[in-house]
Amino acid sequence: MEPYVWTLPAAAFLVLFVAFPVAFSVRLSLFNWSGETPINAMTWTGLSNYRALPHDPIFRTALKNTVIFALSTTAGITLLAFFLGFALWYRAPRWAGYARTFILYPATLSGVIVAIAWAHLFAFDGLINGLIGALTRSTPTILWLANVKWTFWVVVWVEIWWQVGVSVVLYLAAMGGISRDVLDRARVDGATSFQLARRVAEPMIRPTSSLILLLNFINGLQAFTIIYVLTGGGPVHSTEVVATYSYWLAFGLFGPSEFGYAAAATNIAVVILLVVSIWRVRGVR
Repeated sequence: MEPYVWTLPAAAFLVLFVAFPVAFSVRLSLFNWSGETPINAMTWTGLSNYRALPHDPIFRTALKNTVIFALSTTAGITLLAFFLGFALWYRAPRWAGYARTFILYPATLSGVIVAIAWAHLFAFDGLINGLIGALTRSTPTILWLANVKWTFWVVVWVEIWWQVGVSVVLYLAAMGGISRDVLDRARVDGATSFQLARRVAEPMIRPTSSLILLLNFINGLQAFTIIYVLTGGGPVHSTEVVATYSYWLAFGLFGPSEFGYAAAATNIAVVILLVVSIWRVRGVR
């Protein structure tokens, strides 16, 4: 009986902050509620909110952007973290500790602070355009956060910069279990640094890579803060994801205050997240 008593705080936390919100979101998605009336006055709509989603062009765009954003950030973070980690572990082990602290620092910052800082850097008169103008000796005219061509990839880059440090630390920890003698022998046989990383080190830490891929993809599907602060989903919904669209539907200043419809949109994203998570966990096993 005593072990169950010790698990009560964790169980209570899961029930209050995970199970109950999920159950309430599922129930809310079956009703029409503006948030201005008592909960017991909600209007039953059944599955009409879910049936309306496929016909909503903004939701389709948000869902597509969510998947592309998750895939892009996952690939960018994982590749950058792996090669950074390998370079630090194999080429500069003396500096790995200092570099690890420096690289991990952005992940300790609030997403709001990160987004505001990069918004200033990517402003029309910001540092990025200033550097481009200095290098090209011309006046740059790139509106990084207002141009449909660039904005989405700016947001992807900021997310990668913010989150890559955690993956670097995980890779460094995994590489600490690799015998350097194996790589030294491969080096004597003529292997390049890229071949050492790709053909020797990566297969030996593949379980860690699978975990990092899973965590980064889940974070990508849940992305909200960076996108909302930088662009708010604009311009013209080019950076709209399910999280920002659901927030606008329910809480947006000029939104429709459709809590039931917003819950339905969110639940679709949660189902996708669960399917991907279960698939990846089974794959790792």
